[in-house]
Amino acid sequence: VDVYQDQHDALHVWAYAMQEDDEASRRELASWLDKIPFFRKMDAFVFERILPIIQKRAFKKGERLLEEGGPSEALHVIYAGYADVVCGNTKFATVGPEAILGERSVANLGASYSDGPTCSASVIVKTTVCVTIVLPRAALAEMVTKDAWLYR
Repeated sequence: VDVYQDQHDALHVWAYAMQEDDEASRRELASWLDKIPFFRKMDAFVFERILPIIQKRAFKKGERLLEEGGPSEALHVIYAGYADVVCGNTKFATVGPEAILGERSVANLGASYSDGPTCSASVIVKTTVCVTIVLPRAALAEMVTKDAWLYR
């Protein structure tokens, strides 16, 4: 990772993370997510339904987005920054913007928390800061419970 690019990304990340959560920033986020195949292929009605439950989270260098063997509590999409994917003591990849992590969290939403999916790898922030767009499993499960047809 280029040091200059890392510093530039860190400034961009903090600026984004500090934005107010208003309709304009939600529309900007929707436009950004629409570039990612997972979201682009989603039905427009479903996409509009999940937009309000999406969160932004900022992580510092060395923090873990996901912990191998731990509960998979949310799907993360890296907005800015980079992280290493590690299984055991082996680094498998470095991922960056638009990478989807924790996708197992959206599987089997009907399972109880203790029966829910676990993380198959740890994801550790590599850059000064990493901002992820987060789709929390609990919020998604609650939405699906209220509108069961969304999970067909």
